[in-house]
Amino acid sequence: MLTKQRTQLYNQLESILYIANPEMLIYSKHGYPNWLLAVIQNYPTAKRLSKVRVTSLSSIPHLNEQKTVSLINKVRASEYYQSTKNLASYFGIHPVWKQSGDGTWGMHMSKQSKKEVRNILYMVAKTAIFHNELTRELYARHLKKGMNKTAATGVCMHKILRIIFGMLKHNEKFDPEKDSANSKKMLRELKPKRIVSNRLRRYQPLDLSAPISTRQTKKRKEQGKSQNEIISLSTGSSPHSSGD
Repeated sequence: MLTKQRTQLYNQLESILYIANPEMLIYSKHGYPNWLLAVIQNYPTAKRLSKVRVTSLSSIPHLNEQKTVSLINKVRASEYYQSTKNLASYFGIHPVWKQSGDGTWGMHMSKQSKKEVRNILYMVAKTAIFHNELTRELYARHLKKGMNKTAATGVCMHKILRIIFGMLKHNEKFDPEKDSANSKKMLRELKPKRIVSNRLRRYQPLDLSAPISTRQTKKRKEQGKSQNEIISLSTGSSPHSSGD
């Protein structure tokens, strides 16, 4: 019974590590050594482990300096991919502004990294366009906006990469309803907020006591009269009515 409970606890620990610090899993292929359990206990997340000093971590028994440096570097590298933007930039799928020598320019896929992952995502996207309803709708929507087929396929590649990132980060299967809710939320956040302007703030009283010329003083008086008329029309009062 104790052996069974131990196995269950190790399985739970593996699931937690998969979310909190997946780089630690490569050291637990043949069980959990004592030094690994000590690291997890003192630095349970990748963020905390990435900020620890080499001297502090190497003080744990059976953890030499070389392994410590390797572990910290791996964790810091994994911390870079905490967002889909970073991941897309690493694989060269993000859009950039390009201009060629013949004068043509526009937004294109950067392609600044190794092409192996992009080739895989391209084939996955092409297949999903024909066989997956959500991808097909995304592809058709961008074609309707005026994109060419290659650019619309690139959008689908970016979308598939974000889906894979979310599935791995949260350790769960793809949920179309959740994905739709996240997409709507992102569109609401990207939608520019309506700015309500107050027309009366545009017509503030002019300072006639400023050190200005006689000509400028006369000009400001005329502007003040026209502003008073506009303010009166806006408020509904008569421009010639007195305050009594």
